[in-house]
Amino acid sequence: MDPTTPIPIKPQKNTRLRIIALVGVIFALILLVVLFFFLSAKEKSTPEQYNAAITGTFNLNGVIPANATMTIEQIDVTNQSQKVVAARQLTAVDQGTWSFDDATSGHTYEITASVVVNGTVVANATPITVTAPASQEVLTVNLPAPKTQGAIPTPAVISGTINVNGYIPTDATVTVQGKPLGGDAFSTIVKNLPAQQQQYMTYTSAVAGQTYEVVGLLFDVNGNQIGSSLPLVLAAPALNETLTINSQAVPPPTPTPTVTPTPAPQPTTPPTNAPTPQPTPVPTPVVISGSINFNGVAPSNSRIVIFQRVSNTQSFQVAVNNVSPVNGTTWQWTGATAGTWYDMIAILKQAQSNGTDQDIADSPIQTQAAPASNVTFTINSGIVLQPPPGPISVSCGSQSGSTWNATVSYGPTGNAQSYWLQVGSSNGASDMVNSMQNTMNNNGNQTINVGLNNNQTYYARYAYATTSNAGQAQYSPFTSTTQFLCN
Repeated sequence: MDPTTPIPIKPQKNTRLRIIALVGVIFALILLVVLFFFLSAKEKSTPEQYNAAITGTFNLNGVIPANATMTIEQIDVTNQSQKVVAARQLTAVDQGTWSFDDATSGHTYEITASVVVNGTVVANATPITVTAPASQEVLTVNLPAPKTQGAIPTPAVISGTINVNGYIPTDATVTVQGKPLGGDAFSTIVKNLPAQQQQYMTYTSAVAGQTYEVVGLLFDVNGNQIGSSLPLVLAAPALNETLTINSQAVPPPTPTPTVTPTPAPQPTTPPTNAPTPQPTPVPTPVVISGSINFNGVAPSNSRIVIFQRVSNTQSFQVAVNNVSPVNGTTWQWTGATAGTWYDMIAILKQAQSNGTDQDIADSPIQTQAAPASNVTFTINSGIVLQPPPGPISVSCGSQSGSTWNATVSYGPTGNAQSYWLQVGSSNGASDMVNSMQNTMNNNGNQTINVGLNNNQTYYARYAYATTSNAGQAQYSPFTSTTQFLCN
């Protein structure tokens, strides 16, 4: 063979198949990349949702059966879902606690409770509507006892507080009346109680298991009825109940002083014991006061404004501004007129960058006579806070024996006014640190010192709130847990 003749290279049989397979792999990778970015964009455009808790207590009136338990049920009103069991086998005890831990932050729920005996529901609570997160919510259940032929009635106690709003005339009294539910006529339970803004009431001759309708009446010194409460339905025994009476009495007009002409001054010798001039009395302000039952999360730059108007008029005016949107916050308005009835409402407002306010949520309107106390406004906020981005870092510092003097650093998060840090010896625990504190370092990195055992694993996480001195319900969901150890 001529050495200059090129040696032919025989094509491999699988070359074409390999090229086709390689093109297929490249095309599949391109599809995966496109799909990844599409899903990422979709996830970013969909609001993330996080678990939050709704907690509270039971107000159980009546005779609690032996072996009774409580079941909590909820309906997610935001998603228009069906009724779902949130908790079961809870202890049936008056003032006992309950919690719904798997609520979604910002969602509104209708929550009720059932008393269960041997698998049978014997009574239901009045439903409440609450936005998560929330705390100190009350589920009230009346437990009437079944009527047994020939049974001897057992005495029981009904007790609580009577609030009188409005002008209270001199020597006015309060009478409490009651009747069995569905009965024809009221009978007097307690009478001739001295009328005052708040006082304690007890009735020791109720019948255990009997359901009553109870009202409070206000009388003037001549026996004329000048106010009444709304009927309160409860089963005996019942403790910590509240009757609120709005007085219809009007205070007498303040007499106008007679102006006496001032005689021309005459030169006189001042007496040895000249009388001391008396200061002009300052009128006592008429106050309407109360608290805020705040459920959900407060957005950044938000506050609660309380408005008032004289009943049967049109326009509301600001009564109290800049109330902190924190559950349990107290407020008072000192500009009321004694004996006047007012419509009042609380509105959660968020300040906008252009100087205006946006209304986020409001309470139902309440009507009361002035002066008044213990007026509670309930606001359900549907705002959802995202968890902070992190990261969390730990500097072990110096070692003293088997303990490290460590520093935990985290944040910052925009608009954060307070932080909640938890450090524990197991995932989600807070046995080492459980600290809520306002923002420090001009909203830079937040730090806290903690003693850690040598060569032991710890877990840290934190949340934030957009208000100072925030309560637990006002915080965002926690970050994912950071695991660390010092050795």
